[in-house]
Amino acid sequence: MSVGEQLAPFLGRLLIGGYFLSWAWSQSQDFEYWSSILLQKEIERGPVVLSLIMVLMGLGGLGLITGFRTKVAALVLFAVTAFLTLLLHDFWTLPHGAERVLQAQLFFKNMAIGGGLLVLVGSGPGGFALDADGD
Repeated sequence: MSVGEQLAPFLGRLLIGGYFLSWAWSQSQDFEYWSSILLQKEIERGPVVLSLIMVLMGLGGLGLITGFRTKVAALVLFAVTAFLTLLLHDFWTLPHGAERVLQAQLFFKNMAIGGGLLVLVGSGPGGFALDADGD
């Protein structure tokens, strides 16, 4: 495997993992706000669900960055991303206008991140990973 073939997946894992770590941190800093958003979306036990989401995002992000259990971490992060995206960015329920456009952009951005996670599920961590087999 060439240096580029090892380095590209590693850098991709760093970027995607860093994204999820930063989200987990952000949610912990604005816990009340994010809990209220979940409650507004009729998610019972919003604070408990938010705590679980933060743990999954944090551990999943660390898994991607280190290359430890990359496929499992990516699959869990995909599930969390899909759940939150469908819940929070339901642009199809909004009237036409700026808010609908913004929510559609956020929806499709998150789905693209989900696509990247599925690539990791299928291909494994690449180079510079703790798990050589990527499982």
